[in-house]
Amino acid sequence: MVLLFPFRQHGFQSDRKELPYLYTEDVTKFYSTLTRGLDNLEKAVSSDGFSFTFLGLAIDLLRSTHSGVLLVTEKLRLPSCCKGEEWLNEYMDETVKLLDVCNVVKAGISGMEHYQVLVDVAVRALETLTNVRHQGQRALHALLTCKQEMSRIENEHKVLMEHKIEAEGKLAVNSLCDKHVENKFVKWNGFWGVLFAMKITSSYICRLLLSTVVYAGPSLSVSFETVAVRVPWTNSLVRLQQCVNDEITKTRNVRKCTFMLLNEVEVLESALGELRAQLNNGVRGHGTSQEDAEKIRQRALSLKQFVQKFQTGVETFDWHVNDLFDEIVEGRNKLLNIVNSSTR
Repeated sequence: MVLLFPFRQHGFQSDRKELPYLYTEDVTKFYSTLTRGLDNLEKAVSSDGFSFTFLGLAIDLLRSTHSGVLLVTEKLRLPSCCKGEEWLNEYMDETVKLLDVCNVVKAGISGMEHYQVLVDVAVRALETLTNVRHQGQRALHALLTCKQEMSRIENEHKVLMEHKIEAEGKLAVNSLCDKHVENKFVKWNGFWGVLFAMKITSSYICRLLLSTVVYAGPSLSVSFETVAVRVPWTNSLVRLQQCVNDEITKTRNVRKCTFMLLNEVEVLESALGELRAQLNNGVRGHGTSQEDAEKIRQRALSLKQFVQKFQTGVETFDWHVNDLFDEIVEGRNKLLNIVNSSTR
């Protein structure tokens, strides 16, 4: 079972003061960009749910957060010797988690690509139907193959999440409820706060990505903890989680795909399930007319157009994940080169 990250709005105290603005312009700009990205993601969940549009915005947010961190490191002239290297170690630790998540998401994408190919085969079998009773068995077999593939993906993705993410605690975060955390925000000329924001938001967004395209588990409940730091980006993060919770609650009892949140997969699973039931009746002799076959062909044509959009969505998302992976690798190398050259 995978639980999305815990935050609770009533953890804020009404008499609590905002954190002091002791940051450089670049650090302030980083926080503003992060806040806007979280707000945009909340709007995407509200309007489209967990769709390919949401996935694109989530990846964009991870990319902009990472690039923003790199920009801040260049502007702040961080120490590169003695204890000052601690900031580099923390950056490296967080980015290696992002790389690991990218690899798991890529595995999820691979599963969706194979599923899409099988759905395409089933749709082509449906397009050629002229008599449901005599030709429906082949199409029904193709549809059942899609169902079996989805079961295989569920088992594979569950094991992948348990071994690669959950067992190693890669996305565990508990420091947001630490009441002493705000005192550290100005450490390293404010860079500690930037790294903290990257850690918290990236971990939560990665959790959403994994739950959308890899595995969210049959139980989609969310546990809550207290937020001790009141700043705009944490406010936005709390609102995003509440929106996510509402979306999950709204769809929990009606979803055909119980382990993956992606809307487009849910649409495919629902359509294929209805076609399986219709074809099964036809093969048994309960619907043999040409009219029945024509209805199925029309549904297959509509489904074919959706499958093409699904394929485009998967390919585009795959490109975005590859770009994120490459940018993280380049950023790590860039910082290592800067530190190494400054210590010579």
